[in-house]
Amino acid sequence: MMASIIKESIINIDPDKINFDDKESVKELIIALLNTIEHLVQENAKLILDHPSIPLHNNESEIAAREPVIKRKISYGTRSELGKCAWENALSIKDTCRKLGVNFFQYI
Repeated sequence: MMASIIKESIINIDPDKINFDDKESVKELIIALLNTIEHLVQENAKLILDHPSIPLHNNESEIAAREPVIKRKISYGTRSELGKCAWENALSIKDTCRKLGVNFFQYI
């Protein structure tokens, strides 16, 4: 949906008419881009209000990606490919347990 909004807004801008040496041409481009951004913000606000269960952040993804990296740095990684697979599987199960609200140690 957002891609189509951006595409529609940018279609109105003819790249051959944009002369970056001409202040009016640059001004038109900036106004068109700001209008596109404003439209996207309004659309996202509607989406958020219609679906309050959608988180306003991507912290879950960030945490899921960061935790294994930190643990790998602290432990200096694994010694073998088999150890790496075991470590990745354990972290994956732990992350799934966390998301489902299940105690990891009781699960295993």
